[in-house]
Amino acid sequence: MKKENIKKMIPQMLVPALLTALGVILLVSPDSATILASRIIGGTLILIGAEKAFGKLQGQKVYGGWLLTFVCCFLGLFIMIQPLVLAEALGRFLGILLVIRGVGDVKKAAICRDSGLPYKRTMTIALITAIAGFVLAALPMTLTRTILRLCGLAVGLIGIMNILEKSEAAKQLEAGDPNIIDADV
Repeated sequence: MKKENIKKMIPQMLVPALLTALGVILLVSPDSATILASRIIGGTLILIGAEKAFGKLQGQKVYGGWLLTFVCCFLGLFIMIQPLVLAEALGRFLGILLVIRGVGDVKKAAICRDSGLPYKRTMTIALITAIAGFVLAALPMTLTRTILRLCGLAVGLIGIMNILEKSEAAKQLEAGDPNIIDADV
């Protein structure tokens, strides 16, 4: 490849390279993305609390008063100090909701069975939902890590495919194929 073609390819390869790097980071350390998101949420809560405190000190009527200000600041600070607690709490909460939904669906399937209606599919889905909810409530970070690793795999593959596509296009341009139209020429 000519040096000038390589210089032209660097800006085009930047985004695919960054996507590949992000994918590798998510695959290797999915907790880092969770920590970053939690710290952003915690910082936002602190800013909201500070804004309410300054508004209250200036004599403005602030919704929720000092209690909401204190809760926002305290919760934001707690999340900033312990960022994985937020992901764990949300995972447990979602797991409990899934268990409740699964138990409700089991009751519906039992009613269908007693009425002589088909119930096996409903019962199967209800049991899967309840078991998934129980697992999520018991191991909340496992699902988060798995989802982030899958996202990292997908993002990394997209980046690699973009790099391969760009390099193949550069090779075809370098070969001087007459069927390729180069907009830069």
